Amino acid sequence: MDAGAEYGPYTWMPATLTGPSGHVHGAEPLPGPYRWLRVITWLLGARNVSVHRTAPGGWCGRGRLSLPVRRGLPVHGRACPTAGADGPGPHAEFRASHTVVAPVGTLDQHPTRSPSGTCGTRAARPTAGGSAAGSPSAASPTTVAPTS
Repeated sequence: MDAGAEYGPYTWMPATLTGPSGHVHGAEPLPGPYRWLRVITWLLGARNVSVHRTAPGGWCGRGRLSLPVRRGLPVHGRACPTAGADGPGPHAEFRASHTVVAPVGTLDQHPTRSPSGTCGTRAARPTAGGSAAGSPSAASPTTVAPTS
């Protein structure tokens, strides 16, 4: 599991090492890097990689991430949760940041442990030949619904 997969630097090496018999799950809560990782996974035909738009956390639902901005561009690798934060914290060096609402799920409720997706997560999985079910444009975004 690559939590905070961003653009996949720690997704592709394990995917290569596990080969076709293994499976790697990349979890990326930010929409831009999630879409990019999903498209690249599909283009590469990486059948042993699943991409999830979710952030690991201690609950199942939605959370807020602070996404710092430098020179007008988001700094994806520095996004962090805002829950419990008092002030800018590690983002003090940035003049601006955006708040991003993202799905959150526990690892116990993640599809890697529960294929039914207890939190309501869905993975974009590539299929042979690029059928509609595996194409990035046909895959719907992941949603995480609160559980009771």
